[in-house]
Amino acid sequence: KLSKLTALDLSLNQIEPRGARFIGKSLAAEACPELRKLNLMRNAGEEGMDAVLNEGLLGTPKIEALNVAQNNIEGRGLNPFSRGLALKKFTFVTMIDLSLNPLGDEAIERFFSSIPSFPVLPIRALALRDTGAAGG
Repeated sequence: KLSKLTALDLSLNQIEPRGARFIGKSLAAEACPELRKLNLMRNAGEEGMDAVLNEGLLGTPKIEALNVAQNNIEGRGLNPFSRGLALKKFTFVTMIDLSLNPLGDEAIERFFSSIPSFPVLPIRALALRDTGAAGG
């Protein structure tokens, strides 16, 4: 257990889906209960990131900054994260970077329409650059 770890940067590692699922399961088992910053930019792709976004983040309730940019996460990949926000699982989150993922208009619309169900969150930065929304 890495009980004092507050930042984990695994960006640019080309982590395959199997490795991402292992990370998700480890985080879900509260291997890093004090984790505040998680950078997984440019890694596994949607299949592996689902495990991190779906299971893993539930074991990191103090997460403040999450970067999953450029992981080929498609629209459905936002669903578990949105549910976690709505269920008050990530009450410390201040920065989310989903840039360079092919989310598309429909997923972005669903995400923003679910915001009223979120608790008041301290989000200060939400990066959605080049996600395919509004033709971009």
